[in-house]
Amino acid sequence: MRYLRALAVGALLSVLICAYSAYAGLRMGGVYWSMTTASLVALVLLKALGNTDKNEINILQTTANTGAMVAAGIIFTIPAATMLGLSITVPQIIAVALLGGLAGVLFSMPLRKELVGKLPYPDGAAAAALINAGDEGGKKARMLFASFGASAAFAIARFLGTVPAALSVIPIAGGYLIGPLMMAAWFGGALVSKLLVAQEMATPLGVGIVIGAAVAYFVTKGLPAIAKIRISGRTGLFAVVAVGLLSIATGMDLLVSGLAMLGAAAMSYVGARVTGETNVDPMEIFAMIVLLAAKFLLGANALPLVLLAAVVCLAAGLAGDLMQDLKTGFLLGTDANEQLKAQVVGVVAAAAAIGFILVALDAQYGIGSAALPAPQAVAVREIVGASSIPQTMMLGALAGAVLCVALGSFGLGAVLFGIGIYVSFELSLFLAAGALVRMLATEKRVERGRVIAAGLISGEGIVGVAVALAGLGGLL
Repeated sequence: MRYLRALAVGALLSVLICAYSAYAGLRMGGVYWSMTTASLVALVLLKALGNTDKNEINILQTTANTGAMVAAGIIFTIPAATMLGLSITVPQIIAVALLGGLAGVLFSMPLRKELVGKLPYPDGAAAAALINAGDEGGKKARMLFASFGASAAFAIARFLGTVPAALSVIPIAGGYLIGPLMMAAWFGGALVSKLLVAQEMATPLGVGIVIGAAVAYFVTKGLPAIAKIRISGRTGLFAVVAVGLLSIATGMDLLVSGLAMLGAAAMSYVGARVTGETNVDPMEIFAMIVLLAAKFLLGANALPLVLLAAVVCLAAGLAGDLMQDLKTGFLLGTDANEQLKAQVVGVVAAAAAIGFILVALDAQYGIGSAALPAPQAVAVREIVGASSIPQTMMLGALAGAVLCVALGSFGLGAVLFGIGIYVSFELSLFLAAGALVRMLATEKRVERGRVIAAGLISGEGIVGVAVALAGLGGLL
């Protein structure tokens, strides 16, 4: 195989990116596009190995960055099951990650000609520019590895008790990557919650705002895109096979599995298009829409509903990720079919690991605790676990829908406002501090800051997962 070296190294990096993205995403409530990080590492590794070119570098980064979206699809949804006291196994998590991830890749691949040349996909374009230019003098790579090392050392010191356990650099770095505009909406919700909302009302109100905003966003942005969906015979065959495999591997009945795959097909298209237009893939929003429909139409048991949400979330996330990567390949001249293979390899590698990573993190830190608050999964838990809709949540949903429509092109801000209401004020404060640093940075330093922030997140994240896995294995 032409790119065997890139695929092998990329698969290992996909697992590492999946690991730190899972820890960081649970801690700060978001997962960032990792194309720049993966491209920098690919440049360094392949140039050190010698006899490489831009296309091989792109294949490696395509394989590697897939791990971030596999992690996101799982951590945004599956922890809701453990929060509800449900039993979920590692094989079930792996099966959902594999089938949901592959669904996103295969359903969105036919959209390449329709979307990649017409929409900007900014992170994909940025990765192409980086690979084209190279990292002259190794400045960005040095910044990435230095910040990685500093963050890892900080996390080790915290584990040894030298640094207070509550301190983390991840929220500050995450706030920097989220940016001032998005964080203004999030922190606005946090201030409203702190000053005006009773503590016992914060979660139902905030989740209600998220749900209402999600529905409004989908109606305004998603439905117009869904009208254009076309399913080919090949992807239709995959969907039929996937429904059966999903049912066998997870215990979901065929009706729920079928709705999960139908939702995955629809939201893959929506995720791919919205990512190209906004550079944001609100995958958890699309999962909540299908989850609400399933709960209303089928009234299924709690665990199948959580698994359905995970499949849809993964599909929407991987669709956006593939389109970003194909944009990179479009600009570099990389064979799209080779990138498809790379994406599949990355999904398989990350899916094989994510179940063990999630179980280890829950055992070591407690998902849903102050250490790993998992705000998106909290919203999924509230939807799945509700036997009736509390009045506070209904009012929140109405407010969220109105706010989303009022904000127009910034409709996603309403979702972040709702999240800010129910996560801890301390987390929101650190995230806002990171966004403030970015706002004060000069334009030339913003990109450097993105590289440093990525290193800070990955360093602490890798140590956090290593500690959890060691604890699970009885080594600590």
